Amino acid sequence: MGATTYLEVVSTHRDQALASVRAATELGVDWLMGGTWIEETLNLLHGTSIGYLPFAGEPLGHPTRLAGSITSTDQVQALASAGADAFTIGSAALDGSPRPHAGALRSQLAPEMSL
Repeated sequence: MGATTYLEVVSTHRDQALASVRAATELGVDWLMGGTWIEETLNLLHGTSIGYLPFAGEPLGHPTRLAGSITSTDQVQALASAGADAFTIGSAALDGSPRPHAGALRSQLAPEMSL
């Protein structure tokens, strides 16, 4: 398909962030983004082909409101109304559940799905 895969570390806790790094190596993603434990992350990524884009700066708390596992346009609208900053669709876009009659992945992610 020619896609590039990314996994983002969103945890502000060391053990959880490093667990995300290990998950990235198990999944074989192309790029790992985020995290502030750079030396430990690089040690875990050593010997893989995974690119790394560490978080620039130091996060204070976790101010971003994120939502995942979206399977319908109704959920997207509810999240927008609730003030979500972003959302992930994941495998629902691959199986077509957000927009069953839209067709291929590109159509599933058409502008109607954005906040």
